[in-house]
Amino acid sequence: MHMKFLGLIELIFAIVIGFHLLYSSFSRDTVMVIVGYIFARGILFTVVSKDFASIADLLFGAYILLALNGIFSHPVITIALVFWFGQKAFFSLAFGH
Repeated sequence: MHMKFLGLIELIFAIVIGFHLLYSSFSRDTVMVIVGYIFARGILFTVVSKDFASIADLLFGAYILLALNGIFSHPVITIALVFWFGQKAFFSLAFGH
């Protein structure tokens, strides 16, 4: 059940972040809360397990911060970010316990 809940969270993140970065559909504050969660989780699991997914979460979190502040944004990277969180959500929902 825990994995399915995390999968649902990942799916919501993919939708909110993707729509915000591509279409400015959500508030900046909402996206900043999500980025904070992504960074915290990424740092925690990078320190604990040093796995690729945690490092990718940190990199995508940094990209989101850059995009939110108008420093750098590219639609291809944004779409890759949406697919990244989307596939994590899919596997958690489909195969999580």
